[in-house]
Formats: sequence, C-alpha cells, structure tokens
Amino acid sequence: RKLEIQREECFTAGILHDIGKIILDALFPEFYGPVLQAVAARKILIYQAEQEEMGMNHASLGRELAISWKIPERLVEGIAHHHRPGGSSTDPELASLIHLADILARNAGVGSGGDDLVPVIDEFALKKLGVETDRFPEWEEEMLKELEKDRAFLSAME
Repeated sequence: RKLEIQREECFTAGILHDIGKIILDALFPEFYGPVLQAVAARKILIYQAEQEEMGMNHASLGRELAISWKIPERLVEGIAHHHRPGGSSTDPELASLIHLADILARNAGVGSGGDDLVPVIDEFALKKLGVETDRFPEWEEEMLKELEKDRAFLSAME
C-alpha cells in the first residue's frame, strides 16, 4: 500500500510531536513538577498525568504551538493526535505513523517519554497503515542499527 506521506514530513512531525513537553517542562516547571510526581507515584503515562494534573496535555499544547508557527495542517494534526490518531480529521495517516514510531522507540528504550511505560498501540493506527505487530521486532532492530550508525558517526566527529 502506498502511503501519501513524504519522508520530510514524517521526519519533521517526528521531531516536533512532543514539543509540548519541552515547553511545559522548561517554561512552567511549577505546573509540570506535579505531573512528573504523579507519573512516578502512580505509574501512569505522562499524557494521562498532564491531563489529570493540568487539564491539558503536551499534544494539545503542541497543536497550539504548531498553529502559531504556521506549520502545515498535516503536521499540526500529527502533533495533536499522536496519542489518539483516530481523532485526526485531516491526516489520520500521519498521526498513525507518529503514534507507531513513538511506541516502537519507547519499546526499544530509545529516548524518554517522561515515564517508564510503553503506551498501548491504538488499533486504529494499525488498521489505517495496514501493518501487523509481528513486524515490530524487525523494525526495532533496523531502528537500533541506524541509531548505532549515527552514534558511530557522531563519535568520529568529536
């Protein structure tokens, strides 16, 4: 199946999908501290803790930032709906791709989501992209190989 998403869009959306976390933590530590405490104490996803503690989450803040920066609507939708890709009316395909990539990275221990949990895969994303979870180990292995190449390149630059 041919996806209607460009590589550059995917890369940009992947880089920006959690921008709301960075802003919340950097600019509003007095509000974000309780979120991180709730994550640790209750072993919940940071997305849930943000919603419960602040009445909003990093995806909705990321959406507002992306709109203010005049980022294309496809990317706005990917950022806004990466936890619930079925909620995207404009581009559920990109939101689904970011959702699955985020879960693959979290499962492989790449980066930090602000919690130690791996979110549950949204079935909508699997159906939208036409993928099966049995491919995930292969994709994780490929991702880790690419990361190792990047690390080797960066260490050679030092």
